[in-house]
Amino acid sequence: TPINCTVHEVRVSPCPEAAEGKPCGIKRGTDASIEFDYTA
Repeated sequence: TPINCTVHEVRVSPCPEAAEGKPCGIKRGTDASIEFDYTA
């Protein structure tokens, strides 16, 4: 049985563009982390 979830927030680090409200631009080969808050 599939379980749907709702993603509430996504955080990408590093993301200097976030300070300007822009999408994160991550280049291939660059280390980054992603975190998200969700409810199932």
